Amino acid sequence: MLVEQSMLALLHTFEVSARHLSFTKAAEELFLTQGAISQRIRRLEELLKFKLFIRLTRKLVLTPEGEQLLQALTSSLQQINEVIEDIRFNELRGMLCIGLPSAFGQLWLMPRLTSFKTMYRSLDLLFYGQHGLPNFETEPVDMAVYYGNASLPHLHSWPLLEEWLVPVCSPEYAASHGLLSEDKTDFRKCSLLHCTESLEQFEFGYEWQHWSQATGVVLPHTNRKYVFNQHAMALEAAKHGMGLAMGRWFLAMPAVLRGELVVPVDYKIPSGMGYQLFCSREHVQRPRYQAFAQWLQRTIQEWEEIKEASLSAEHPFIYSDHGIEPDADCVCELP
Repeated sequence: MLVEQSMLALLHTFEVSARHLSFTKAAEELFLTQGAISQRIRRLEELLKFKLFIRLTRKLVLTPEGEQLLQALTSSLQQINEVIEDIRFNELRGMLCIGLPSAFGQLWLMPRLTSFKTMYRSLDLLFYGQHGLPNFETEPVDMAVYYGNASLPHLHSWPLLEEWLVPVCSPEYAASHGLLSEDKTDFRKCSLLHCTESLEQFEFGYEWQHWSQATGVVLPHTNRKYVFNQHAMALEAAKHGMGLAMGRWFLAMPAVLRGELVVPVDYKIPSGMGYQLFCSREHVQRPRYQAFAQWLQRTIQEWEEIKEASLSAEHPFIYSDHGIEPDADCVCELP
């Protein structure tokens, strides 16, 4: 007699009942009633044309045929589990291609990638620097980190974190321009550094304008501009005293912690955008995709909690996207 598909659920019920030698415990594990369990066992016995249990007053006992069937099922399930583990092991080998914004990769991901390789030694990673999302059907990219606010229902996404904006500059630049004075922050002699990375769909100067509107600090039009298409370049220019960069806090924070950059004005606002990890929906359950996504989410969360705590006393930032009271003496004006 061949095992039909309809019999698989009955065999599963038998395996659980035989393992517990109790219809009551089997019902609890399978979220069924005791009567439903008993009915399934009777149906299976009818199909097999032999008894599986001896029903005593207070317990169940397997018949010799039941013992033999249980051994076969146990062996088969063990073999299935071994095959599944082999598939998962092979899935965690080979290459995973990841697209990501260059600043995210350079400033944050690369210094932390060793922990992933320690956990998944047989999985190789290939990185592509890119600002927008790739076409997963035509480009050799398996997953992609994306900075923005797009909703893409045809793709699967893992949320990573929301980004914040805050001006940053070098300690020397802040000192020479009087930006660390407690009673007044004067931007009138400062140069603004602009970044266009991942902002191609917005007008020029979007991040500075967004910050200005949220804080009330006026940014008059000027023909003097320093423009970079990579956020890492803008931060590097700020480190070398070229001016004030609008820092994306997740990326600028490491340099602030190292003392390479300072925050001259404590207005930290939501950027309105964040980081997400995308992949094609058909691959979302593959172990190698899950491994990288879960590691990245966990690593970001742990790092964010530790670093924010270490800065909370030194920089009492405003964490609200509304109700910000601008400093009357905070001026941003270029000659």
